[in-house]
Amino acid sequence: MGLSSTFFELTPIPHIILDSKGSIHNLNAAAKQLLGTTTSLIGTPFMNLIDTLDQELYETWRQQSNTPLSSIVLRLNTHRGEDAYIQLQGLRTEDSTILALSELSETISNLLKQNSST
Repeated sequence: MGLSSTFFELTPIPHIILDSKGSIHNLNAAAKQLLGTTTSLIGTPFMNLIDTLDQELYETWRQQSNTPLSSIVLRLNTHRGEDAYIQLQGLRTEDSTILALSELSETISNLLKQNSST
């Protein structure tokens, strides 16, 4: 295992690499933990993990995402049976898309509670 693949696997930031068709080509241990799975998701269309209400938003973002700072917030369906609010930052290369994920579920949940109590 080379240095770059070791870094990818061991970094605490969830990362997913998509192929040109939008299917998962690789994901690190942190991404598996966020998604609540220990099984391989290689070959799974990333769109299948996105909540149906956010799929059109994701597709529009994906078609426009061509800078390293492009980001979006949406819901993923986890294998734990719950939604996870995440921020995606993406970088598209010639034949793949690299996604960095940040979980925002607790932050959004707290904001929703604050808004409902006012």
